[in-house]
Amino acid sequence: GQKKFSKSRKIVVDSTAPSVPGLTVVSTPSACIATVTGPGEATRTQMTDVGTGTHSGWHDLPAKGTFTWTWRRTRPDGRTAAGATAIRATISDSAGNRTATARRCAAAKAGP
Repeated sequence: GQKKFSKSRKIVVDSTAPSVPGLTVVSTPSACIATVTGPGEATRTQMTDVGTGTHSGWHDLPAKGTFTWTWRRTRPDGRTAAGATAIRATISDSAGNRTATARRCAAAKAGP
C-alpha cells in the first residue's frame, strides 16, 4: 500500500570547496617538480601542466599530507615542451567540491 512518513529529516548539503592547497614548483632544465600540501581534511589531488594538459591522475591526499609530481616536460606526442608553463594543483573533497591553484614553471631548454 501507500507509505507515509511524518518524521522530519535534516539534510545538509556540503557545497564548500576545500581550502586552497599549498603548491611549490621547482624548475630544472628537464623537469618541473611540483609539491602540493593538502588542507586540514582528506582530499584527492591532481597536478596538471596547463599548457599541454598532461596530468598526474588523481591521488589520495591525507589531511595536511603532501604529494610530489615530477613532470619531465614531455608532451603527449613525446616532444619536449619548451618555454614557461603553469602547473595547476586541483583538490577535491569527498563531496566533490574542488579548488585549484597554479604556479609557474620556468622555461627549460627546447628539445626535439
